[in-house]
Amino acid sequence: MPTITPIPSPPGLPLIGNAAQIDTDSQFRSFSMFADKYGEIFRLHLPGGNHLVLGNSYRIVDELCDEKRFVKIPGGVLGEIRNGVHDGLFTVSFTVLQSRLSAS
Repeated sequence: MPTITPIPSPPGLPLIGNAAQIDTDSQFRSFSMFADKYGEIFRLHLPGGNHLVLGNSYRIVDELCDEKRFVKIPGGVLGEIRNGVHDGLFTVSFTVLQSRLSAS
């Protein structure tokens, strides 16, 4: 059985997580510095108990986009956007995706 390795994450502060470590004028530079230190995938802790997982290499993004291994379930705002734009990269519902995958 494969070992599950936790996604690396910089230490954060209570309540605000890593929000204070992100430069509001240059988020890209902040994310690049995190990537240099934590690798091709890392997790940021945000206020309200939210998490943001960032993949920053072609290999990781390609793996995360494998719809046979990972399920995307649009909720919240994306669920509402789907009502207007229907099925798209980020808005397709799991049942639609499942039926398309089983048909192929």
